[in-house]
Amino acid sequence: DYGSSCGAGAASKDAVFRLDLPMRRRVLASTDGSSFDTVLSLFTGTCTGAATTCDDDSGDGSTSLLDRVLEAGTYYFVVDG
Repeated sequence: DYGSSCGAGAASKDAVFRLDLPMRRRVLASTDGSSFDTVLSLFTGTCTGAATTCDDDSGDGSTSLLDRVLEAGTYYFVVDG
């Protein structure tokens, strides 16, 4: 469990998605369609330490949304609930 700095301490099991960007790109990550309240965290380079950013409830209803321009590199999106 990665924990979360937003979402009132979301503590459910996590799902982790890795994204390797070869160049600078706009990235939109959303949990739209989820049947439960989600928290979405973004880690840069590794999944350890503090999240670069996180979101709770910026999507529709209680879903999460991150819309960022990211530089080339490795990123991890962690979905929690």
